[in-house]
Amino acid sequence: MRLPRYRLEEWNGLLMVCADPGVPPLAPQLAEPADRLAPYGLADLVVAYTDRWDGVPANWKVGFENGSENYHHMGTHASTLDILVPGKDTVVDESAGRWFSMYTPFALDGADPAAGGDAADVPRVGTLIPGLGERELSGMTVAGFFPNLVMALLPDSVTFVRWVPTGPVTHDALVTVLVPPQAERDPGFGAYVEASRRQFEVIQNEDLVAVRGVQRGLATDPAPSGGRFSHLERPLWQFQRYLADRLSATAPAPEQL
Repeated sequence: MRLPRYRLEEWNGLLMVCADPGVPPLAPQLAEPADRLAPYGLADLVVAYTDRWDGVPANWKVGFENGSENYHHMGTHASTLDILVPGKDTVVDESAGRWFSMYTPFALDGADPAAGGDAADVPRVGTLIPGLGERELSGMTVAGFFPNLVMALLPDSVTFVRWVPTGPVTHDALVTVLVPPQAERDPGFGAYVEASRRQFEVIQNEDLVAVRGVQRGLATDPAPSGGRFSHLERPLWQFQRYLADRLSATAPAPEQL
């Protein structure tokens, strides 16, 4: 008996597995976002902690879309994320292919994590990632890679989330938080990790309300589409185009039906 063999690629320290031997290599497809994320030195970071939410009651694509735009900060996270990274200030980058990126500057009247803000509802600040420029220190970058990976890059950490389908209307959300190696030597590292876990749980519970509502809406008769409601939704229509391309590429020809 032979075990199946799968393609394995390393991209910025992440191991990417592909079950299809015929698809093109991943790295050339992600050359541009790799350059944009280079200041964070992803391959040099270490795992601070991992977490997961199993059996989320929504299709995985609903979860992915929720994590792919900051539009919902204004409502879903009005008293948490939107205080620090206001959704209305997000700039979505021009991109093409199987990725997107966007940048949100920290609120001028909020607590700046790079400055050690002490607001109760702002995440505790850890050891800063070395070598970051003014832009990286002044806001949050979000980068997504189709079909199911999104990263949130902050001055002290990089969090990436994967949405793994477990059924038509359920998925598991897997979270990994990366920090610079020197963060582990900080006496306050344990408290930082615990505060980060608590904050992420609050945000996840807020998102659960949104994704459950969207999933319920999908079970109703759809209203006519009015197109995009905001420029902040660009990643969503990029994702839908990616799905359409993948589905059409794998659909059988009419003579095969």
